[in-house]
Amino acid sequence: MTNRCHDSSFPLWLTSPSFAPWLKTVRETAFWFIVLMILAQCLLSTFMNLVVGPTGFLQSIHIATDGWINATFLAYLPVYLVLGFLAWKIGRLRWNDFGMSWSKLAWGVLWTLIAWGITQLTPFFLSDIENVIRPEWSGHAPAYLCDFIEGQFIANAMQEELFFRVFLISQVTLLLRRTFNCNWILALIGSVLVAGVIFSICHIPNRIAGDDYGSITEALSNQLHLLLMAIYFTMLFLLTNNIFIAVGIHALVNSSPDILTGTDFDFAAVLILLIFIIRALWRWWTRV
Repeated sequence: MTNRCHDSSFPLWLTSPSFAPWLKTVRETAFWFIVLMILAQCLLSTFMNLVVGPTGFLQSIHIATDGWINATFLAYLPVYLVLGFLAWKIGRLRWNDFGMSWSKLAWGVLWTLIAWGITQLTPFFLSDIENVIRPEWSGHAPAYLCDFIEGQFIANAMQEELFFRVFLISQVTLLLRRTFNCNWILALIGSVLVAGVIFSICHIPNRIAGDDYGSITEALSNQLHLLLMAIYFTMLFLLTNNIFIAVGIHALVNSSPDILTGTDFDFAAVLILLIFIIRALWRWWTRV
C-alpha cells in the first residue's frame, strides 16, 4: 500500500508551502510548547468567562468610562499578556511567526469595510421588515464603534485569529510534517481540523457563561457551527495570505456595527469568500 504522505507523484504545488508562504519562515516549536499554549488559552478563557465575567468588574469599568473602554477588550488583555510572554520568552517566536505583516493591515481594513458595506445593503433586499436606524447610533455612537474596534477587531478576533489560525495551524502543520513525513497539503488539512476542534472547545466556557447550551442537541450544534466557522476563517487566511482580512471578517461575524436593523451578514460572508476563491482559481489557471 502506497503511503500518500510522501508520494512523489503528488503535484509540486501540493508538496511545497507556496499556498501558505508564511510557513516558509515560521520557527518550529516543540510539541510540549504547543500543548502549553493550548492549555494556557483554554484556562484563561475559562477564568475570564466563568470567574471574572460574572463579577461584573469589567462591565463596571465599561460603564464608568462611558463606553470608551470595552469590557471584552479588558478581558483579552490578560490573554495577550500571558500568551505573548510564553511565545516571546519560551517559544522564542516573533511577529513573522504569527503571519504578521503590518503592510497588509490597510488591505485588511479595506476588505472589512467592503464586507460591512455589503451587509448594510441587505435589509433592502433580504428583509421585509421595517428598516430603522439602530438606537446605538442615536445614543452614543463612539462607544458603539469602540465596542467593535476595541472589543472585536483588536481583542477578540485578532487574538483568536493569531492563535488558532496562525500559531496552531502553522505549528501543527510543521509537527505533522516532522512526525509523519507528510506532504504540505495533508499536514495542512490535519492542522486545520485540529485547530478547528480546539477553537470550538475553547469557546465552551463562553457559551456556558452566556447560557447558550439549553440541551445536548444545542451544544453539539453550536460546536459544529464553531468548527465550520473556523474552517471558513482559515480559508480566508489561506486564500489571501493576509491575517487582517480574516480578523476583520471574524470581527463582523461577532458584532457588526450595523446602521439599520434587519441586516444579514451571511450574504456578505459568502460573497467575500467566493471572490477570493475565484481569484485563486484564476491565478492558478493563468499559471498553468
